[in-house]
Amino acid sequence: MVHALEQAWQALRPGGLLVDLRPLSLDSPLEVLGAEGEQRAGLVDMSADLPDDRAVDEAIQAAVRAEVFLPRQVREFGFAYYWQTFDGMREYTRERWDTAVFPADTLTAAQALQTQLGSSARFRIVLPMHLATYERPRLR
Repeated sequence: MVHALEQAWQALRPGGLLVDLRPLSLDSPLEVLGAEGEQRAGLVDMSADLPDDRAVDEAIQAAVRAEVFLPRQVREFGFAYYWQTFDGMREYTRERWDTAVFPADTLTAAQALQTQLGSSARFRIVLPMHLATYERPRLR
């Protein structure tokens, strides 16, 4: 990450902004949506990437302490993924979310909710996202 920050600094003009946008490695709810609302099936374990999150945070904070970048804004928000079917959700996450762990009881509950809700059932996982901007200091 330190190398990436060095490259970003070189690519930015003074006053340019670095954007740090990434999902946080926090457990995320798997919800089943139906005509009458939503029900939580359980949590998806996203903690496998926690060491990477910490490394990014430490590298950025070191750059801020060294005044290589100046913090401008930090926000968190939820980014929702939706699927029409349970199988579609599982296929998508197997292919793209290699570190996500779906506990067996969460999957069982999601399938039971799908059966209960019938063809109206849709699936949603909301990932907590981190969005921060940092400025390359202007020349003095």
